[in-house]
Amino acid sequence: MKKVLKKVLNSNWITFGVVIIFIATAILTGVSIYKIVRSDAPDFGVLWSASRDLLASKNLYINKLLYTGVGYPPNTLLFYLPFTIVSYHIAQEIFIFLTVASLIISTYLSLALVSKKVSSNTFLLITAMVFLSFPTKYTLGMGQNNAISLLLILLSLYFFVNKKESVSGVFLGLSIALKTIFGFFIFYYFLKFKWRLLAISLFVIAISVLLVTAISHTQINLYEYYITEVIPPLLNFEGREIYYNQGIVGFVSRLVDDLTSRKSINGILSLILVSPVLFFNYLKKEKILLGFSAFIISLLLIDTLSWQHHFIWLIFPFIVLGSESIKSRKYGLLLLILTSYLLVGWNFKNPLLYLQFPKVLLLSNTFYGTILLLFINLYFLAKQKK
Repeated sequence: MKKVLKKVLNSNWITFGVVIIFIATAILTGVSIYKIVRSDAPDFGVLWSASRDLLASKNLYINKLLYTGVGYPPNTLLFYLPFTIVSYHIAQEIFIFLTVASLIISTYLSLALVSKKVSSNTFLLITAMVFLSFPTKYTLGMGQNNAISLLLILLSLYFFVNKKESVSGVFLGLSIALKTIFGFFIFYYFLKFKWRLLAISLFVIAISVLLVTAISHTQINLYEYYITEVIPPLLNFEGREIYYNQGIVGFVSRLVDDLTSRKSINGILSLILVSPVLFFNYLKKEKILLGFSAFIISLLLIDTLSWQHHFIWLIFPFIVLGSESIKSRKYGLLLLILTSYLLVGWNFKNPLLYLQFPKVLLLSNTFYGTILLLFINLYFLAKQKK
């Protein structure tokens, strides 16, 4: 069966179909990117403006002219400082190009990690699927840094797999400096007892903090302000029922109004879902890719602000689990993975039509797809033998 499947996938007709799908996707994506660069990508604009405030010795957290408040710590802005050299629209064009490039490289890197040889058909088809999904469109449209942070964390994994732990530690530190929530991956390497790798990553983070402190000349301590004034509102569970929030909190909040109950239920469900991920990563340290995949999935589920654009991080889990399904001839699971992809990639354009129970259950489509993916991941972790 495996030989037949491989022969079918390598046939000329399949190649022709894949190329057509890729070209059509490239055209649609190109049109979308053209529209984005001709307008504004709000989230990029916020951090670009905040970086200018940092250079001007202003408190970047109180700028009322921004599209939304800055929710990142000051050292995240180090990445955005070079963009302030040019005008906003040129900076945005460069950033969107880097985002697209990061997505393509991340897709190839994921495939390279699961297979010694990456077929062109597979690469083109998976890349097309990546750009057709709503999380990718959302990331591009908002000017989010999700694709770049994904590339950094995958580079950390790539060098770890190839026994270059010092370089892996550098990229882990860079990924956390850019995307603070990626501090969650410290636990992944902690469970593998990679102390040198972790020490280097913490050193990189410390350097980023010191650089921002040296650049900033505001009369207040930006880190103190961030911890005391910015973080507390982010811990509030009010408003978490918004459709674009697709983690456990979003799912619970769409069903439960009481804030205290939201916190309690979220804590219990998060513990239930994360415990087996930590357990299997500790028990089966040699299952590097499956373990890392489970970490990405669980992070998206337990993050209290897990917006739909964050779910492009599932590129790696989809590829790892798809590969495992084919290798183990679990074609039923491959169908479930495709179902998960459709659920994650879908978006309701008018979620206000579904606010009443039981219709509101439909608004957790990305959550359902991610949960399904986690169960498949845990299945493979449990079935693997040493």
